[in-house]
Amino acid sequence: MSPPFSTLPATATGSPTPFEVSIPKTQLDELETLIKLSKIAPPTYENTQADRRYGVTRDWLTAMREQWLTSYKWKSSEARVNNFPQWMIDIEDIRMHFVGLFSKRPDAIPILFVHGWPGSFLEFLPMLEKFQREYSPSTLPYHLIVPSLPGYMFSSGPPLDKNFTTDDNARILDQLMKAIGFQSGYVAQGGDIGSRIARTLAVEYESCKGLFRNQAPATGYTMIPTIAVNVCFMSRPEGFSDDSLTPSEKKGLARMQEFRMMGAGYMVEHGTRPSTIGHAISTSPMALLAWVGEKFLEWVDEPLPLDHILESITLYWLTETFPRSLYSYRQNFPPPPIAAANDRRNYIKKPFGFSAFPLELAPVPRSWVETTGNLVYWGEHQKGGHFAALEQPDELKADLVNFVEQVRSEITKTHPDYTDRDDMRCPTDKKLLSAAQPDALNHNTAGIYNSPKDDHLRHVQLLWSVLLRSSQFLSNILAPGDADEKERLETLAAAYDPEPYWSEYHSKLPATKQFELQAPPVKAEPSTQENEVVATAPGMLPRDKRGRNESIPDFLSRLPPSTTSSEIGPWIWVYGPDSDYAQDSDVASFVKEGTDHLHRYEDAAASHRAAHDKSSAKTTAPLTRKLNALRRELEADILAAARDNSVTTGKWMLFPAVRNVDSTWKTIAAAVVNGDLGGCAKVATGDGSGQSRLICVYTKDFGDKEDVKRVLKALVDEGLVDERGKPIYYKCDAYTHLDIKSKNDYGLKASRFSSRDEILAD
Repeated sequence: MSPPFSTLPATATGSPTPFEVSIPKTQLDELETLIKLSKIAPPTYENTQADRRYGVTRDWLTAMREQWLTSYKWKSSEARVNNFPQWMIDIEDIRMHFVGLFSKRPDAIPILFVHGWPGSFLEFLPMLEKFQREYSPSTLPYHLIVPSLPGYMFSSGPPLDKNFTTDDNARILDQLMKAIGFQSGYVAQGGDIGSRIARTLAVEYESCKGLFRNQAPATGYTMIPTIAVNVCFMSRPEGFSDDSLTPSEKKGLARMQEFRMMGAGYMVEHGTRPSTIGHAISTSPMALLAWVGEKFLEWVDEPLPLDHILESITLYWLTETFPRSLYSYRQNFPPPPIAAANDRRNYIKKPFGFSAFPLELAPVPRSWVETTGNLVYWGEHQKGGHFAALEQPDELKADLVNFVEQVRSEITKTHPDYTDRDDMRCPTDKKLLSAAQPDALNHNTAGIYNSPKDDHLRHVQLLWSVLLRSSQFLSNILAPGDADEKERLETLAAAYDPEPYWSEYHSKLPATKQFELQAPPVKAEPSTQENEVVATAPGMLPRDKRGRNESIPDFLSRLPPSTTSSEIGPWIWVYGPDSDYAQDSDVASFVKEGTDHLHRYEDAAASHRAAHDKSSAKTTAPLTRKLNALRRELEADILAAARDNSVTTGKWMLFPAVRNVDSTWKTIAAAVVNGDLGGCAKVATGDGSGQSRLICVYTKDFGDKEDVKRVLKALVDEGLVDERGKPIYYKCDAYTHLDIKSKNDYGLKASRFSSRDEILAD
């Protein structure tokens, strides 16, 4: 059985491998020998100042060496680290290490924690421990992901043959989050260098939906007195004075100025001579303790436990992190050519939260931070310094949770897992939507959208799943075999839910609503076909669907699915005369009721399994019977809840090859417009993968078997489905809203019908 919190989402497209820390004894013995052999400098005026005005004292370094050799035990740290699930995964040419606590809740928000220097994933373990104690995998409201940056700890280093910057770090982390299942979006949290990376994610990557920081965003350069030393520090916004600042804010600015003058020398060395300092510190663990240990002494409000410092220093040494981690400073020398004042290109438009701690290296006023982005949450504390996650884990955790919950609906409203994109856009309540849209975006001319009033609907709609169809899977299905193997593979195919691939793959794009409202519309062109009705809408057509009265040839010419890029949106839509689906649907209430049913099933199933484990039963047959009965009850309850809330739409799914998608879509679009198929249909736009395209043909009610059968028969009559060939499948939107996919934890069949089902046969 896998450890708690270690089940990755089914949407994961990468192949992370479980990882445990295990440092060889020979390496630990070598470290001990080097510590014993390391000399400590003779007493000097500078290293005997008890206030550490010139750096760490000789007495402190001597005492720390003694503790390192006698009382500190690395194996205890190793065991603590291994209490958390860890993985390794290849992203581009970098082997990335990450710690993760994965939730089983379908509405869990992914949060990415980004450390800085001289930090590591170790900083966040106290917070993760608190989440572990407070929640179970079934109740944890978040997915918590803590990677080691490239060059740090167990992650491999940046490439040797090219530069590597903050932008590269952001790209790698974004790819990591998508590879482990969060293509639809996540929140980024960071301090120190991690705050810069997190800001880049929020500004540059659509998939980063929100930002939380505990260090002020950079808007310019700090000077000593003419050398730019760190873009992490914020400069005074234009037009601001100190007249209105509070005494504590003035004290914070004075601390920043003091650090600029007396504490930032290491930045200059890291940035200008990273090779030299890398070699020097790598020669001795005591040198590393002096250079890095100083930061854990000086940058905190209250002293950290000495074993915490030794744990970080030990792991830095054992993983050779120090010389591999200096690249982030080098990119600041010489200063990049950007403006010293606020650069609007870096303005944080997404929801942005901040935790202010008084002993941060460069505390700045809230009014300054407000100029850098859409600040919606501010937490201010009386204690705490630069290593907030280590020093004040309760306070930072509370701020982060409060921020995420405050902006959950804002974060998720452009989150494809929670919005009315994909197959939710057909069944969504149109009465709630039309008020927010221009007249040109109403019924038939446009898709169905939620208005800004519907945040309550957005944030409860659930995460999609992704199960990529592999070439091996297809070849197995098509390959000849014995009868048992054939039956097994057909069962797999029946349970396979391919539609989420398109939802997840396209999730890097802004929501369809944003495309409609922000992108320039496409101008209608005169019809080139004789005897065809031309569009009557004056001059403008929707970007991703057939316009009102637009002729089928013009529509297909304007938006041919084989070549239309996903830049216009994830889907191309066509609506028929009977597309007034789900006017009274209440998706939010259904999702709440359906999720309650799923949780009750999980609790009951767990109770049955526990009772079985305690029993003396020799077979699992009694348990299987009980679980089967629970499963049938669960299916009935979900479908009843769907009907009670008018969430009854569903769709037949076809997968034509790219070479055939235009002709298939032409047939379906014409049939929908003529009223011969369902009320609407959609086809996936191009993503450059060359994979077969998904086409969905909707029906109004999954319980209306005659209508479901009628649409299937029409597809057969049009030559799009071979009755004796490979089957197609029908899926209820209710299951999509609840993220019920193939191989789900409940044992439910993801599809409602197959074209081979007897109930649909003549």
